[in-house]
Amino acid sequence: MFEARVRPVSDAASVACYRCGNMSDTKIREIQNILTEVDEILRARLAAAGLDVGHVVLAMAPSGAGVVRSNVGPVELGDMAELLAEVADGSAIERPENERLN
Repeated sequence: MFEARVRPVSDAASVACYRCGNMSDTKIREIQNILTEVDEILRARLAAAGLDVGHVVLAMAPSGAGVVRSNVGPVELGDMAELLAEVADGSAIERPENERLN
């Protein structure tokens, strides 16, 4: 069974990353705040449904930098990354270039 681990977001998570150089700190913080809100809603809805599952909420800045909110640790994130790569590989074969999955 999945064990949810919640840990506080460090101050470092509020600092713009080096890959976000073309975005203002205000925009990066806005993205972080939105994802935090979405993550809180997702956690509450999953808990209300009695579901104990790992999740990742990810937004990509135009520069390619990612803003992440999750209830899993580094190992689980790596597993999810591998799964996402498999999904991307499969969808690249089945879909025209740049067509969205949903």
